[in-house]
Amino acid sequence: MKHKLYIKGLQRLGKAIMTPLSLLPIAGILMAIGMQFDNKILEQAGRIVFDNLPILFAMGIAVGLSNDGIAGIGAAMGFLIMNKTISLLLNITQDMMDNPSYTMVLGIPTLQIGIFGGLLVGLLTYVCYQKFAEVRLPDFLSFFSGKRLVLILTTTFSLLLGLILPYIWMPIQYWISCLSNIVSTSGSLFASFIYGLIERALIPFGLQHIWNFPFYYSFGEYLTKAGQLVTGDIPIFFSQISDGAVLTAGKFMTGRFPIMMFGLPAASFAMIKEARPENRKQVRGFLLPAALTSFFAGITEPLEFSFLFVAPILYVIHCILCAISFLLMTILDVHIGHPFTGGAIDFFLYGVMPNRTPWWIVIVVGIGFAVLYYFLFRFMIRKFDLKTPGRDSKQIELTVDKRLNTRENRVRRAEAVIKALGGISNIQMVDSCMSRLRVTLLDESNIKEDILKEQGASSVVRVGKGDIQAIFGSLAPLIADDIRDIIKKSELEQFIIENK
Repeated sequence: MKHKLYIKGLQRLGKAIMTPLSLLPIAGILMAIGMQFDNKILEQAGRIVFDNLPILFAMGIAVGLSNDGIAGIGAAMGFLIMNKTISLLLNITQDMMDNPSYTMVLGIPTLQIGIFGGLLVGLLTYVCYQKFAEVRLPDFLSFFSGKRLVLILTTTFSLLLGLILPYIWMPIQYWISCLSNIVSTSGSLFASFIYGLIERALIPFGLQHIWNFPFYYSFGEYLTKAGQLVTGDIPIFFSQISDGAVLTAGKFMTGRFPIMMFGLPAASFAMIKEARPENRKQVRGFLLPAALTSFFAGITEPLEFSFLFVAPILYVIHCILCAISFLLMTILDVHIGHPFTGGAIDFFLYGVMPNRTPWWIVIVVGIGFAVLYYFLFRFMIRKFDLKTPGRDSKQIELTVDKRLNTRENRVRRAEAVIKALGGISNIQMVDSCMSRLRVTLLDESNIKEDILKEQGASSVVRVGKGDIQAIFGSLAPLIADDIRDIIKKSELEQFIIENK
């Protein structure tokens, strides 16, 4: 039970991290277009987001975990107070900015803590929210009760964090620097392979964002032309692009492109070909959109979950091939980054348009992976009679239009999903991430997985007692919103009936 609660907590943190991460694609696009066409307004509009990622992470994590905007205000306050306290404690001034250990954060000269500081403040704010949002003080202090108390205590604890953190962070910074040097130099090939293998292996548990975080925002160092030290594969990549410097970043990003753009779409074609003839049309109806989503946007979960549970050996092979892709891109010295996922859109914006790395190698390697995935998947499916989509005798039917192109269709699907989850009275919480509908149920035995799959879910994952995740791909946030709307309407109608 403790293990399941731990996994659930990590999944919630991973989802919360996605909140600030969702800002990066548009910021990256603005930067890419601005740099390509020498438009400083667009470039700087995108860069300002990357320059202020720590406070955005603090606010995003606090709001993502608490689902309350007041936590975002508390996190912003806490972040500013923490950095100002560090600045005054260590007597850091603007004249000291030549030292890469220091940086400017929203006009405050402070210690270079980076995203880690935002993560700490975000978690601190959430803890304060959980503990004190419902606390009621005596009448003469009642004005400061509840959420106001959260702001007061977040401010207080952030000040204490600012007093303590410098003495903790200095040794942490040293060891991170040592580890980043190992990852970036002598152990680069091994690091690339292990990174790609574990990152894919964590997808079924929804923990890949936790794994990605230090690689994306902590490991590696680069001193910009302006003299600012940036850390992490994503910030370093965009800084090097902006500076016109030799690209060294992208080690933990480039390996995605051959798999997302070529390998997985080829796997989908293999599964379509191996489906029973009477099911092939229906299988094509949900695997082709999943393949296109992987190719263009780099969102792979709908496709991966279509074979993960029915043919886990295929997923093991997929994880190994992903690791090989990262290894090959490191050996071939290709450096293409992305702000979020890693599909064709990112490949064009950050590989082809800047033309700063031999991007065409990705296409050559990708075609090789496409051939490998296609024939290997077909061989394994036939050899071991793997029950990939459409392989069993039951004919597949999708009862609702997957396009959700009308409000009526969206409501019908949401109502069907609610019914499959045991009804409104069985649903305690509804949420979503980029591709998963996450729900907490009073009684998970009431769930009807066949109906969920009829509505377009590629798979259903049981995380812990009462916690269910249905993989709907990019439709998941829409379905979550529609379910919440129906529940709110039902609660309002019930309230009116009870108070007539």
